[in-house]
Amino acid sequence: MNLKHEKSAIFEVDSDDLDEFISGVYKQKFEFIVDHVANNDSCYSFDIEPASLEWDQNKLNKFIITGRYGFLTRIILIDLCNAGLIESGKYIIKVSW
Repeated sequence: MNLKHEKSAIFEVDSDDLDEFISGVYKQKFEFIVDHVANNDSCYSFDIEPASLEWDQNKLNKFIITGRYGFLTRIILIDLCNAGLIESGKYIIKVSW
């Protein structure tokens, strides 16, 4: 008997590295732990591929202009993918402090 499965790209990213990357790209301070209300010693998964941000562009623009954010990680990752700055795939954000 075989277990049904599929292979896919998985990118493991430390939350501090993600913070630094996003802050550098958008020139606004970003903290994944704050944005996602993340727990210590945990992982969060995001399936990212290029997509329209039609419904979320205002939230992203608010972050770019004011630096304010909340539950914006997926939108930012999609925007980064749309811009060609990250690859499509499953992103596992690892939190440990």
